[in-house]
Amino acid sequence: MLHLRYFARTLVRQPGFALTVILSLALGIGANSAMFAVAKTILLERLAVRDPESLVLLKWTAAEFPAESLSGNVSFGEGGSAESTSFSYPTYEHLARNAKTIASLVAFAGIDRINVSLSGDATIARGAMVSGNYYSALGVNAALGRTLTASDKDGVAMISHAYWRTRFGGARDVVGRTISVNGKPVTIVGVEPRNFSGTLDVGAAPHVIQPMSGADMANGDYWWLSIIGRRAPGATNATIAAETSVLVQQHVRETKIRVDALPGARGLFDMRAELREPVVILAGAVALVLLLACANVAGLSLARAMTRRREIAVRMSLGATRGTLIRQLLTEGVALSLIGGAAGIALAYWIRPLVPVILPTYGAPVDVDIRLDAQVLAFTTLIAVLTGIVFSLVPALRATRVDIAPDARDNSSSPRRNRLANALTIVQIALSIVMLIGCGLFLRSLVNLNAQRPGFDPEHVLTFMIDPTLNGYEGERLANFYGAVDESIRALPRVESSAITQQTLLSGMSSTMTFYVEGRAPSDRREFVMKHTVGTDFLKTMRIPVIAGRGLAAADVEGAPKIALISQALARQYFPNENPIGRRVSASKERPGELEIVGVVADAKYASLRDEMPPTVIVPYAQNEDQVGRMGFVVRAAGDPEELIEAVRTAVRRVDPNVPLFGIATQTDQMANSLRQERALARLSTFFGLMALVLSCIGLYGLMSTIATARTRETGVRIALGARGRDIAIDVLRRSLSLVTVGVIAGVAAALALTRYVRSMVFGVEPNDPLSIVIAVVAMVVVAIAATSIPARRASRIDPIVALRAE
Repeated sequence: MLHLRYFARTLVRQPGFALTVILSLALGIGANSAMFAVAKTILLERLAVRDPESLVLLKWTAAEFPAESLSGNVSFGEGGSAESTSFSYPTYEHLARNAKTIASLVAFAGIDRINVSLSGDATIARGAMVSGNYYSALGVNAALGRTLTASDKDGVAMISHAYWRTRFGGARDVVGRTISVNGKPVTIVGVEPRNFSGTLDVGAAPHVIQPMSGADMANGDYWWLSIIGRRAPGATNATIAAETSVLVQQHVRETKIRVDALPGARGLFDMRAELREPVVILAGAVALVLLLACANVAGLSLARAMTRRREIAVRMSLGATRGTLIRQLLTEGVALSLIGGAAGIALAYWIRPLVPVILPTYGAPVDVDIRLDAQVLAFTTLIAVLTGIVFSLVPALRATRVDIAPDARDNSSSPRRNRLANALTIVQIALSIVMLIGCGLFLRSLVNLNAQRPGFDPEHVLTFMIDPTLNGYEGERLANFYGAVDESIRALPRVESSAITQQTLLSGMSSTMTFYVEGRAPSDRREFVMKHTVGTDFLKTMRIPVIAGRGLAAADVEGAPKIALISQALARQYFPNENPIGRRVSASKERPGELEIVGVVADAKYASLRDEMPPTVIVPYAQNEDQVGRMGFVVRAAGDPEELIEAVRTAVRRVDPNVPLFGIATQTDQMANSLRQERALARLSTFFGLMALVLSCIGLYGLMSTIATARTRETGVRIALGARGRDIAIDVLRRSLSLVTVGVIAGVAAALALTRYVRSMVFGVEPNDPLSIVIAVVAMVVVAIAATSIPARRASRIDPIVALRAE
């Protein structure tokens, strides 16, 4: 308590030092707390179920694709082998009945979009279907009402806790209410607990959960659900894999298949695996911020301790032990660090929503609830205490190693006493250089992406998606619906043109097809190109010019000879020395030459500005109506497209008020959103880079001021012997720049070793980009000169008589 009272008095006497330390540590600790919360949620968090470590997730690998159709994540390895976590419902039932090594099997499947209508207000939500034993086997109880059971069939559902809060306002009477899901009445029987977000991948937590039902239940050729179970007593992942491989093989006799039992404590993991590297890179970046803050604070603490040597010597001469003084200095350091940690929590609360935005994902940002819970607070407290000890211990040991008689008379310090401060300053400069080079890479990447030409005119275009298949539309009725919506939109004032498209441009989404040219032997490996299914006026609406041949026409309908357009990139790749017009291509070896190329269009970006101009096949929507599901629209306005939003909503409602729009945005906003990761990385890296410069400036200023003060007598003697003020100032600058030189060399070397890990996160610039390195070095040198100029000027103006008299 005595130490804290003494600390409070010194804090009042030196508020500038305390404020600098607190702000420095708040930045480092806050960024690390936010990053820990993100890493915990995305990579480390286990399912909020009973005994999650006993869960196993089944995943198969096969040399040939074992299913006629599959929904869910699938990947292809070398040699064309496929692997996925999707199984058919009959396979699940077979495993549930016969497996001995794995018990309590549950099946679940995510649904990207469902149409939920509440009191006539239709919106898109995420859904899931689960087996009847899902909640009981996982050990999850309802927050309100009850969970789904094996006796539940169509017409009932649970909702997630987050959906209950956002869509129903947390109403306690939600249980028993009826909503419409894809046009069918559904009664809500319960609300999931707040800490349970399901077993789907991170960011895909469902809003509405229903029992499994439908024709897909009996279809053994459609693989669409995932399976998780618990190890039976005495079973291992290897024995589970061996048994389930045999059981699944009984359902897939034509293809050799192997099943692996993977840890299931975190549910599905494809997105988690994809995000592991960027999360680790970001964690490393914020760890550098904390190291920089610690080096800065340690340097300031050392400089402050050197100025307190006389005070410490006097206290020791009056009987204070070295241990008592070390505890006092450690108490001050830890107290400042805890205050900085508290400020850091506030900063973390502000930062945490920004981090998922910068993680590289396909399509929309990761939808996760980053919480600053008790574990994050414990982590922050631990970091604060350790940081306080680290930056206080060495200065405390150095400051209390005094010779009482001389040190009670003066505050000077020898060059040996400055070595640690010099080393800390060099570390700060090196870390700052690393962060500044990273900042330069991300800024240049953003500039390069903004300079990309998309190949179409994004101005005055409104885009949106609709999915009437959720309401039971199919076949001719679905085609008529899209035609009616298109006509309704075209009839609006200030609409120049409108077109249907399977994917809106730069939305992060795309479709591919295998590509075969008639008359050519197929390649040993399958070749894929982009496939764009669009309406007749798509090229006109997006202002993509036709280079050769013709564009799409109203006569290109189902039943007519099938035609296709190709992009210039595809023409260059497959028809480099010939005219592609009239050539026939196909998406299948079984249907050779089904498409005739009738035109070549200019290259345009498809899914992302990062991509090269992709080889693209454009096919008319009207000749593939039997394959159409959810579709989008692009609408070119005569003025501001945002002014059309409500009119477009009304136009769709006139056709069917229960079909909601989603993903509505202007094309320019969609382009900007496609760069959200790069923009957020540029902003964060700029913020951290500037803070690194400020911290280095403070550290260098503090060190040079301390050295200049400690050498007051020496400087006075030199001036008395004829040294000019300019020589004194140059000497201080020389000492500063020598430290900067060493720090810059170390920082550039570290940056060259580290920046290769961000290669996938930059565009149009190499990780060892010379321009970014030069700019970082120049900025550091300029800041160093500015930071040193004040101590240098002060030293050059010392009055030798006053200096010698004070000694």
